[in-house]
Amino acid sequence: IERMGSVNARIKELDAELGKIQEQQRDWMLAIPNILNDSVPDGKDENDNVELHRHGKPREFSFSPKEHWELGEKLGGLDFDRGAKLAGSRFVVSLGWAARLERALANLFLDGQTKEHGYTEVLNPLLVNRESMTGTGQLPKFAEDLFKIENWDYFLIPTAEVTLTNLHAGEILDESALPLAYTAQTPCFRSE
Repeated sequence: IERMGSVNARIKELDAELGKIQEQQRDWMLAIPNILNDSVPDGKDENDNVELHRHGKPREFSFSPKEHWELGEKLGGLDFDRGAKLAGSRFVVSLGWAARLERALANLFLDGQTKEHGYTEVLNPLLVNRESMTGTGQLPKFAEDLFKIENWDYFLIPTAEVTLTNLHAGEILDESALPLAYTAQTPCFRSE
């Protein structure tokens, strides 16, 4: 009985050690980047990208065009000062025509995907759990760019990809139902 007690204690020690090793192994595996297809050329940065196709010809102007944020502010549709007052730098408030334009563009793209291409529109939760973030490769890799809810293990979504990809996580899908095509419009919460 005494010997079995020491065996049980040793099993508990080994189980705890195994748990730590499995956690380290999981973290290591999650840090492995995606393996690129052999057709993807090697390169140091975006300057080494290869252009495969170009559609149309960029418009040429007889003047120097302004950036969209300059025009938006000048025309009263974008208010960076109020955005900064409400949320800090890099935020903007869209007003009037600019707010309507943003909504109209979202509707245009969603309608195109749903009506013309047969996608199913999804209205996603804006908060997800750690498992959902890990399942799409957001964690641990992009942890510094994510917004985590204090005292909860939930995160604001950095893209609709997180929720759409996880809709069927852990499920076995009937092949006859494939392919599944979803689309969504969401804010993207990330600090990058």
